[in-house]
Amino acid sequence: MEATDDDFREDNVDATCFVDRGTRWGVVITDGGGKFMFDGVRRSRIQWNPEEAEAIAIDFGLDLAHKFALREIEMESDCQGVIQQLQWEEEREIEIGLVCAEIRAKARTLDCVKWSFTGRN
Repeated sequence: MEATDDDFREDNVDATCFVDRGTRWGVVITDGGGKFMFDGVRRSRIQWNPEEAEAIAIDFGLDLAHKFALREIEMESDCQGVIQQLQWEEEREIEIGLVCAEIRAKARTLDCVKWSFTGRN
């Protein structure tokens, strides 16, 4: 049976990098109709570059999907470079390649993951 849009949970992630104050990640997961389900935040004293931070936010989003036993998710990020990297079959950028390899490994344990670029408004 093929998954419908209502079966998918939207997993929207974001990262914020502060000069001299580290990095913070946030995840909001909604149901297929856009209704809030749960969220999570993490922070680090490490100053990641924005693209690495966004990739780590996606990895965190997959951790939450696993924790709450979600099987089909649409992962949304406003970092087009990371989303493109995940859509390719192989790593093309060494800087985020290892994180993307970890993300792909986690994604393969789910029934279906869609990668979606969501531009900032």
